[in-house]
Amino acid sequence: MAQELKQEIQKQNGTEEEVDESKLPFPNAPIVRVMREEIDNDKIISKRVKEEMNKWLAEMCRDISKELNKSPYKKIEGDDLSSAVAKYRQFDELHREKEKIKRGLQRVIEDVNEQISDLERKE
Repeated sequence: MAQELKQEIQKQNGTEEEVDESKLPFPNAPIVRVMREEIDNDKIISKRVKEEMNKWLAEMCRDISKELNKSPYKKIEGDDLSSAVAKYRQFDELHREKEKIKRGLQRVIEDVNEQISDLERKE
């Protein structure tokens, strides 16, 4: 029964590959389910991608847990978690800010090129 369920999940995920979950920190099915929410159904997720995602998530969990452990209190609260994950959220914010600056600079370049064209026409 469990093997049939596993095969059915693999078929839904678009792959027949066997994944040795005993060596991985998390079960693959929930990870693949989250990935499937963003990845098109016609794409196949390879075994290597599933395993690497699993390992990377475990690495992030360890890193965040180390930050949580720095709390001087016995009980870890939501604010502690927010502080621990802040650097990951700042990365997204930094990327958005970078794109905004690029767009602004592109507008400046376009304005300068337009002024150069106007100046050349007036000569």
